[in-house]
Amino acid sequence: MLTVIISLVTVFLTILTRFLIGRWSWGYWLGGFIFGVFNEFCFEFCWTYNPIMGPMIWRDVPFLILLAWGSMALLALSISDLIQKRFGCRFQWFCDLMFFGVIGYAAERLLYFRGCWQYSFSLHELWFVQIIFYLMAGLFITSTGRRLDRICSGR
Repeated sequence: MLTVIISLVTVFLTILTRFLIGRWSWGYWLGGFIFGVFNEFCFEFCWTYNPIMGPMIWRDVPFLILLAWGSMALLALSISDLIQKRFGCRFQWFCDLMFFGVIGYAAERLLYFRGCWQYSFSLHELWFVQIIFYLMAGLFITSTGRRLDRICSGR
């Protein structure tokens, strides 16, 4: 049941971004998905996913988690674009990082406390380590997502 709820939320947030900025930004989604593949496959030993997370594509890496990486990036960058358009934020990269950090950290804490995974190292449970990780991951995801979006849209 938890997998169905997470899947529905992921699909809803992906569709919501279309209405936020008025277009599909597949480059944003692809940037998050690429990082998700890298992160989940390279650091698979750092956590153990609950089998309830759905079909695994490699060892215990659920396909749903890879989709969620893309959806988080898409949502964060879409909100950042909306803020940029409405208020003219001078440092868009800062808005990108802050929105991705907030969305990523909130999803991490929520799913961890719902029992979707267990950490192999106690260091990963520390809140400030998670915040630093999402800000650093956001650097790669937002820059890659924006570049891929320009390529996908032909701009």
